[in-house]
Amino acid sequence: MGREKCSRPSNRGEPMTTARNRRGLGLGLGLAAAGLLAITACGSTRQSAIGVAPVAPIAPAPASPSPEPSGTPMSRPGLSDLASALGEQGRGAFQDLYGSLELENEKNTVALYVTDVARGRALVDAAKRAHPGIDTARVRVEDCPFTKAEIDRAMEAVMTAKLPAKIFSASMAPHATGLLVETDETSAKSPALQSALVAVAGRIPVTLKAGQPVQDA
Repeated sequence: MGREKCSRPSNRGEPMTTARNRRGLGLGLGLAAAGLLAITACGSTRQSAIGVAPVAPIAPAPASPSPEPSGTPMSRPGLSDLASALGEQGRGAFQDLYGSLELENEKNTVALYVTDVARGRALVDAAKRAHPGIDTARVRVEDCPFTKAEIDRAMEAVMTAKLPAKIFSASMAPHATGLLVETDETSAKSPALQSALVAVAGRIPVTLKAGQPVQDA
């Protein structure tokens, strides 16, 4: 049995240009259908890529700045005023226990060194009564072995004594722990000078070290 051939009627009456246009239109519709099929088969990801503009990624919100410290540091003059008020009491009614003061600018406090901590707090209260504007909450009371009055007497004795070497200077050691005495480099290693200083200073410890002569103003 022979294969039946499909015959397509020929529009011989149409102009050649019209026939070509129809063939082009049919080809375009076929490609469009194929494209639609391809989009449907590729799924939603492909459809988004073709039919929807890409969405820009959302940038993370900038980090919030760190909060500023709530407390305002006291100015250096403020700490100086506080130390002055404490020293006034220490050199007066509380000289029997007052050792020294140190301004701790980084900590925003004043360290008060006394030989009796309980009475040292009474010194702070007296300073507050005399100067109500000071902030005594910034005072740190610490213990020390000697009073300023004792160290001053030892210092005077050292500077006026006849010693085996010249003394350049004498000053209070940190935290009222004794005396710092400066002399020339050779004498700083002299056992004889050290012994003489101990005899003069009494119970106040003396640290001897090399230094420079004090220039007259």
